[in-house]
Amino acid sequence: LKRIGAQRVFLAICKHITDENEQKAEFEILKENCRFFHSNGFEVGTWLWTFWSDSDTSYTKITGANGQKTDFNCPLDQNFVLFMQNYIAALGKCGVDMIMFDDDFRFGYLSDSINCTCHLHMERINEILKQNISPEELKAKALTRGANPYRDAWMQANGESLMNFAKSMRESLDRTTPSVRMGFCSCLSNWGNDGIRPEALAKALAGNTKPFMRLIGAPYWAENRSFLQSRLQNVIEFERMQRSWCGDDVEIFGEGDVHPRPRNHCPSAYLELFDMALRADGGMDGILKYALDYSAQADYETGYIDFHCKNKEVYKWIETHLSEKA
Repeated sequence: LKRIGAQRVFLAICKHITDENEQKAEFEILKENCRFFHSNGFEVGTWLWTFWSDSDTSYTKITGANGQKTDFNCPLDQNFVLFMQNYIAALGKCGVDMIMFDDDFRFGYLSDSINCTCHLHMERINEILKQNISPEELKAKALTRGANPYRDAWMQANGESLMNFAKSMRESLDRTTPSVRMGFCSCLSNWGNDGIRPEALAKALAGNTKPFMRLIGAPYWAENRSFLQSRLQNVIEFERMQRSWCGDDVEIFGEGDVHPRPRNHCPSAYLELFDMALRADGGMDGILKYALDYSAQADYETGYIDFHCKNKEVYKWIETHLSEKA
């Protein structure tokens, strides 16, 4: 990490741990790791899913209009919100500088149909519409023709629930560790059909701290096995397009993901070209560079680090001569 010149490290704790003893043990490990990375000069963040728990609990699940329940908990479920308020408050006490929700802070693409149409969302949608329709009726009416009140109600209910969840997480964190920054990884549907602008969510999560957000669009999308297979130049332009929508009051970094690793799956060339192009653009504040595996030993695949170091002089030249230009 020092060789690559990293300034910030995100420690992934993944799904929410519901068992109290397991949660306590995990948080003790997180505290130990925070101390270690701080002592070595790094800023430390923790990185976790937004609506995904480690067990099938009694929380209401995000549900599609086709009746398909996902594995993700609905942010309108107040029992889940209460659990998460306590969880986030405990995380804030672990010594982290930042908390980042992963890219499930959304409703889009979580099932094969529009989300969310759980009973809690349908109650809110029907309250807005002042009538009583089923999820099937909502799907048929919201997704046909042009702008209509059914689509507006669906978007409003989704946007409200995401925003209220963000505000409740910030309020909980402010009661214990108000200086800890909180943000999220934006995803495709955040920019279109979740009913709320992602910059607004970033600011709600941030409270009185500096807002931050990771954009969506990664080098692995250009990899042949990727379900989002795309040309690398299109991925780069997609990130630049999102950046142009954000304004200057949110810290923005790119998604340098090389899933599933190692380099025979996703070449380091994809990551390096992606990084160079965004440095040349000059609009990013940084890159979340997935140069180390989540679970493998640090010396298992060093190629992503090696090529970053090889290109440091190129980065410097690009930033000096290109980043300030249009």
